[in-house]
Amino acid sequence: MVYLDSLSTRPMSTETRTARNTVLNSCLDAAQLESGLFTLRVPTGGGKTLAGLAFALKHAAIHGKRRVIIVAPYLTILEQTALGPIVITSNVQFFESLFSNKPGRCRKVHQIAQSVVLLDECQSLPPGLQAPTCTMLNQIAESWGATIVLMTATQPGWQKTDRFKKGLTEVREIIHDPTSLYKKMVRAQIHWPEKGTTLEWGEVALAARQHKQALTIVNTLKAARDLFTALSHLETPGLVHLSTALCPLHRRKVLDWARMALRSGEPCQVVSTQVIEAGVDIDFPVVFREMGPLDAILQAAGRCNREGLLPQQGNQPAGRVELFRSIDGKLPSDRWYKVGRSVLETIFLAGNRPPSLDDPLAIEEYFRHLQATGDLDEQEIDQLRFSFQFAEVADRYKLIDDSGVPVVIASWSETKDEVESLLADMVNRDFYQRKLVRHQVNMRYSEVIKRSRWITEDFPGVLVYRGPYDDQIGLLVDETTNTLLIV
Repeated sequence: MVYLDSLSTRPMSTETRTARNTVLNSCLDAAQLESGLFTLRVPTGGGKTLAGLAFALKHAAIHGKRRVIIVAPYLTILEQTALGPIVITSNVQFFESLFSNKPGRCRKVHQIAQSVVLLDECQSLPPGLQAPTCTMLNQIAESWGATIVLMTATQPGWQKTDRFKKGLTEVREIIHDPTSLYKKMVRAQIHWPEKGTTLEWGEVALAARQHKQALTIVNTLKAARDLFTALSHLETPGLVHLSTALCPLHRRKVLDWARMALRSGEPCQVVSTQVIEAGVDIDFPVVFREMGPLDAILQAAGRCNREGLLPQQGNQPAGRVELFRSIDGKLPSDRWYKVGRSVLETIFLAGNRPPSLDDPLAIEEYFRHLQATGDLDEQEIDQLRFSFQFAEVADRYKLIDDSGVPVVIASWSETKDEVESLLADMVNRDFYQRKLVRHQVNMRYSEVIKRSRWITEDFPGVLVYRGPYDDQIGLLVDETTNTLLIV
């Protein structure tokens, strides 16, 4: 709570501060309620992560919970910790352990009992695993004495309905009037592209180059590299790149530099993949976003005028979010990502009713349409679990189709000596997890094979990469590869 108090001196608009205080006070009030399932529906930039943590700590103190577990979609900024009163882990580690049959993973699961679990940005889980995930969460809340909080700006419709009978039951809303909160926290205007318009990367670069400070988010690694190259040709000052082609420490350094440049009014042009959209606290006056699913667009909008400090223009919010379609048009291989963009284009935009930032009902409608396009238990996980086929369950419950392998980057010029020293001192896998995880990139198996001449196994199960690694864009991705892995 001392840390939360320290944030009161952080520069932000009065409206933003008032809204965040409302969220925090609602969380502290709700912490007194009995254990079970909760949802914390707060607009991006509304302070839900810290307010959720305040809920968890007070709830744990009142109800005698053993620990707090924070489950985040990407370990881009956070360092993973475990076996303490506060555990920070990834979606992949948390959920795949719940469905695993491997002793190493199963030994961790007992820690969830009598804990408070914060599922941050829960909309990032694949809809095709939604049903078994909800079945498991219901079981944890009902039988394990755990409290679970779903925290997101774009609630993915996990509650039980006539259409979704395996949804979460007896879920309590922490924010009593989320619609009012959303309206109070609109800090940016979204400008939707005209029907049928597409832009070359050079045109996107020219549009971004007109602004001293701007963030441009694209759908694939190759798109990020192509746009970065186009902006480089324009001699764009303050240009940096952010994606999973950079190791976590490299991403952290890029973000630290960008925050400093933004605060001091220096030129800052960030080209990023979706890695910046969830759980990254950064504030740009202008955001460009390639067309994608609605939840991704709303997350991108949350990086625009986040603190509400831009001078308002009449009755219109001062932040500006420009959406565009690239002529390249490539999307990640994930089916649900593609369907999400299609739902947005065909149902909302084609019907001339673009969703509004201040309308949670439109977000709910979007997810209803999205979920109706496929099976919410497409791997038949629940049927396999209840017939005790646990090995098959573990094999099928994967948040990422090709989970790949972690590879330590030992060729980034800034950390080469540090990594080699750590490798020389490594004694076991626990040491690896604590010290080297921030230096690793998750590669698909196909990428490992392509780069095998630069990869060695310096310790059993620990792969080390000593090949080309660019100081600006990290691993040079093969032309045919659109994505590395986010876990």
